[in-house]
Amino acid sequence: MADYKHKSIKVDGVVLSGRIEAGSKREAWQKLKDKGLEPFRIEAVGRSSLPFAGLFRKKLKNKARARYIRQMATLLSAGLPLLECMDSLSRNGHPVLRARSLAMRRGLRAGERLSQTFATHMADFPPYVAQLAELGEQTGAIADALSDAANRMEQEEALRRDIRGALTYPAFLAATGLVITIFMFVVVVPQFEA
Repeated sequence: MADYKHKSIKVDGVVLSGRIEAGSKREAWQKLKDKGLEPFRIEAVGRSSLPFAGLFRKKLKNKARARYIRQMATLLSAGLPLLECMDSLSRNGHPVLRARSLAMRRGLRAGERLSQTFATHMADFPPYVAQLAELGEQTGAIADALSDAANRMEQEEALRRDIRGALTYPAFLAATGLVITIFMFVVVVPQFEA
């Protein structure tokens, strides 16, 4: 038996983290499922001895969030019912989003509105996603509202990428200038003094 660290989502959408003892990763996953949790990360304890190993773990990026909303809008505009849409999304994509899709599906089956499930389970998404989902519920055009949210998220990501690209060259020039200045003070100036 080995110890496994896990992050799981409860039925009410709360994210839990803890440890569980099991013979394998699959067994740990099954034990968590039996407890009514939806695990989205399980790893063996002591797997990495590096102190900063957690810094290099894949995180949910804005691009993945925008893709998720775009996929949901596409499925809904194709005429797929909302619960089937959530089923489809829970089988594909980022592991965190798959687990959240299942939690959202449970919320929808319990009678929550889509905007409520977004606000609860997708709290790290921009707030306008839940607001546009609510607007879509009121107007009967959820697919269009989510498509608008995906467009805005994609535009924001493109703007971030453009800004990053525009700042790369000046940062390179500043770093090069700093290296040359240090070289001048450390190597060239002492030679003139001697």
